[in-house]
Amino acid sequence: MTAETEVIADIERKLAVLPPEALKLVADFVGVISSQYAVLTKPTPSACASLREEPFIGMWADRADVADSTAYIRKLRQEEWT
Repeated sequence: MTAETEVIADIERKLAVLPPEALKLVADFVGVISSQYAVLTKPTPSACASLREEPFIGMWADRADVADSTAYIRKLRQEEWT
């Protein structure tokens, strides 16, 4: 038995004794976790290609005032906070 299958078996044993209300909470929790991991997965190459074709990509490429983004943000913050 691998470590992963042992963990799964342990979870199954623990779930078997829970009442329906607790199982609902577990299902909700697993749903939240799985949705977070779904967001963290890499996009497919076709999704990246279609994103590159969007008109907003590169819209600031020719702006000289934001060539150094760190300096640009530092300047904005200094103007705002002083």
